[in-house]
Formats: sequence, structure tokens, C-alpha cells
Amino acid sequence: MGFDPPNGATMRGLIDDVAIFRTFLAEADIITLAGGAAPNTLPAATGILAYWNFNDRPADAQVTIGLSANGKIAYTGVLQQSDSVTGGWSDVSGATTPFSMPRTGAMKYYRTQQ
Repeated sequence: MGFDPPNGATMRGLIDDVAIFRTFLAEADIITLAGGAAPNTLPAATGILAYWNFNDRPADAQVTIGLSANGKIAYTGVLQQSDSVTGGWSDVSGATTPFSMPRTGAMKYYRTQQ
């Protein structure tokens, strides 16, 4: 994607949703996706590893991560955390903005939900 060596052409278009799978998709799965189904609705055998739906965030939801030693997150909405970038999200109990990320413990991923 993005470069065609014989004539130096680059991809002309936009990328909307992005999904990464562990294996090749069957023709039926590709047809299902082309019909508008979300990648995470395909059977588990497709081996989806990651999925980003770039349409799911309201325009006013913002997450900024400070580069300070305290690792503060300023946000609107409800702050959520997960042990994995692919999900298992839960609300951060009692979180207020700016939220100070813990400096010890397991790595966490954060997002906001409106």
C-alpha cells in the first residue's frame, strides 16, 4: 500500500478504519467487510489483532498526555484504562483532569469516552 515501484505512484485516497489480522481473510470475510461490517464482528477464526475505528470519537473528546515527570493526562469525558491497546476498557474510578498516571505498576493504556 502506498507505493508502486514500476511507475512510482503513491496511494491516492483516504484511510478510514484500520484492522490487522493474524492471517489472510477468506473471500466471504472480505465481502462482509466491503458490505460495511466492522472487522470486530467477523468470526474469531479471522484472528483480528487490532482494530481502529476512526469514526468512534466525538469531535469534542480530547486526550493530551503531558511530557512532565508526573505524566499528567488532561481530558474531557470519562477517562478509561486497559492493560491492552485492543480493549478490556474500564472507567478510572475517581479520576479528575488532569489525571496523574501511576509511575509504578503494570503498563496501562488510556482513552476518553463521551
